[in-house]
Amino acid sequence: MWCHLCKKLSDTILCPTCEEAIRRAGYDFLFTHRCPVCGQPVLDATYACPFCSKGILSYGPYGKTLASLIRHFKFGGERSLTPLLSGLYIPLLKRVTSPIIIPIPCSREGYRRRGFDQSEVIASYLARKEGYACLSLFNRHKGMQHKYLSKEQRLGEQGIQLTHSKKKHHQ
Repeated sequence: MWCHLCKKLSDTILCPTCEEAIRRAGYDFLFTHRCPVCGQPVLDATYACPFCSKGILSYGPYGKTLASLIRHFKFGGERSLTPLLSGLYIPLLKRVTSPIIIPIPCSREGYRRRGFDQSEVIASYLARKEGYACLSLFNRHKGMQHKYLSKEQRLGEQGIQLTHSKKKHHQ
């Protein structure tokens, strides 16, 4: 087997060097302060953390090693990385009382190109393997990709809309 990142011979999906690089890319490693309310890692405990203020959890900044891993998964179609990427969220979710995972769907264009929705794959994995509640609440976006929209556009008519159908909910 070969390491998915550095392509060196490895017994696991990532070699020990790349595993350590991923660990060091996480906010748990980068930030020594913790949010006094929820315990999530923060740069400065004086300000509300992204989870307390917006309900957002993130493993780490989208930089070198982490970005490479995500690109392999998302654009390279390497779904074998699902357990690894999903596993990055488990320590974050364990700090939250009764978390509910709500995947934000990719654009229709992205889904057609990749053949899967990366956030749905990770959310479904966490629901199935770890027992977290997962709700599919939003419709796939028809127009421009969200990364090109301003905050106002994302929150307005061009943004994500609640689904009207009764989709399968994972438990």
